[in-house]
Amino acid sequence: MARGRLFEDGKIKEREATAYDDDDIGEFEGLIQTYSGRSLTYDSDIYHAFAGLNNYFKKRLRGDLVHGMPNTYFDWFLLWNPISVQKRRDKVPSWSWSGWIGESWPHMWDWYNRSMLRVRGALRQRTWIIWYQRKAHNSEEVIRVWTPKKSSQPTSQPRNFYGGHTKDRFPIDCSRTTPTPRKLTGAPEYFEDSHNPTPGSGFLQCWTVSLVFKLGRPTSADENDEPTNGITRFGIYGRSNRELGIVYLHPEWAKANLGKDHEFIILCEGRDKRAEYDEIDEEEGWRYKVMLIVWKGDWAERISVGSIGKDDLNQSAYGPQWKEIILG
Repeated sequence: MARGRLFEDGKIKEREATAYDDDDIGEFEGLIQTYSGRSLTYDSDIYHAFAGLNNYFKKRLRGDLVHGMPNTYFDWFLLWNPISVQKRRDKVPSWSWSGWIGESWPHMWDWYNRSMLRVRGALRQRTWIIWYQRKAHNSEEVIRVWTPKKSSQPTSQPRNFYGGHTKDRFPIDCSRTTPTPRKLTGAPEYFEDSHNPTPGSGFLQCWTVSLVFKLGRPTSADENDEPTNGITRFGIYGRSNRELGIVYLHPEWAKANLGKDHEFIILCEGRDKRAEYDEIDEEEGWRYKVMLIVWKGDWAERISVGSIGKDDLNQSAYGPQWKEIILG
């Protein structure tokens, strides 16, 4: 069986098979990394130029791209990091790699495993957000970003976005997951998600845990040997002034925001690096992946993604809060 490679025209050319064929999430992460680094004459071409890849992703990942993000592996694709300093691309969602000019690096193959089968199993265990996309600003309608096939074994226990049974993770009431009907005023109109069969506005709506931390100079050593290409490494600090984790920031944004309170939302569980001896599903090393956000009115935008320890929730300035988020 052949495997795809991206060429300059955005199309896939087949090549000889490898041992990872049909079960290598890294192939698709690599395609996104390559495409995100390309220069576009017009930003409005961001999805049109991706059309060839869209069909390939849809066939292989058995889902659709939602503003460039595979919906069947949605949570972990949200954990992409920039390769170098990026510039915000207007009229595209901030949560997607497509919302930024510059190369993006989704790398679950590196910190977890290449096997798509194992990734799917982990997503059923390590996530809780039910992702909805708003249809339009002047509408209260929302649609699920993806819905798994119904289990053949009915159960009264709630299920998560990927069909796994929900778990009690947080010391607060997290029972509410249904979006509040509302319209948005003054929000920007994004480019149409032209190759999605049920396109939405690009604004996500969900419930998750909100935390408030400060940013400061890191006290931990940088274990990453790769060059940061201008991105600045900062620590996430809680009430005890202990470094809880690391986040990489645009140097100008960081300079203006050090020492201030900042909101983070917990996206899912993840790892910062791969476990030794392939013990990737052992509990040691799993952390909460958090997104640093800023509010632009009634909606928020992504600034960066980092992580904190699973025992660090009470380090938040006001404790953990279950909160509804609209993310553009």
